[in-house]
Amino acid sequence: MKMVKQGGFSLVELSIVLFISAILLRAALIPLPQLRDTAMRKQTKQQLQDVKQSLIGHIVKTGALPCPITLTGTGKTTGSCQVAEGGVPAVVVGMLGAVNPAGAVLDAWGRPLRYALSQADHTSEGTRGLPDWSTAGEVAAIGLSNVDADLRLCLNANTACTKQQLRADQLVAIVISDGRDGSAVGVQQENQDGDSDYALTAHSQVAGQVFDDLMVTLSSSDMAYWLLRGHWLTPIK
Repeated sequence: MKMVKQGGFSLVELSIVLFISAILLRAALIPLPQLRDTAMRKQTKQQLQDVKQSLIGHIVKTGALPCPITLTGTGKTTGSCQVAEGGVPAVVVGMLGAVNPAGAVLDAWGRPLRYALSQADHTSEGTRGLPDWSTAGEVAAIGLSNVDADLRLCLNANTACTKQQLRADQLVAIVISDGRDGSAVGVQQENQDGDSDYALTAHSQVAGQVFDDLMVTLSSSDMAYWLLRGHWLTPIK
């Protein structure tokens, strides 16, 4: 006697169909601008990581980090920098992708990434007038126990970054995207006021607490490690 196979879907198959339908419906309900913004944030986050790796590669190869470039393309790329904060020099660090006319790397929103570099210059060791992190051989001449970095990361915008607000100090470099809004509104003002303190807090669109900046940092301990890997420093015995 032949068995007749019943038609239709099994419960498992129906569950899969419903699950996929729910995902598609959820995606359809998200506004297109929000989807686009999410994609651009993801793209910029990856770009910042790529810049960080390029800067690490540069210090391993040359013994120093490149100077920021002015957004008009002037300024030296080693030694005593013309500006402490400027653009990421795409050619110098080997970054592909969109750049402005000066050669500064652009984020997904078409704005130059802002690159701040410590201008610490030890008062008695090394060569005065040559910043420690943009001059090959300076960190070795100063010694790891004496070398300093003058950038700090805080929780909020402050005229003075208190101990309670401090997230990280001894930062050699910070690379920032101003995000979708590109403004200095809210906490973001700390990242555009020209001093050596920067802010990083949760993404927010709340009035007075607006923050959509993205960033990566390089600490002095990070850079010491890579200088050792590049044989620019003598290992401590």
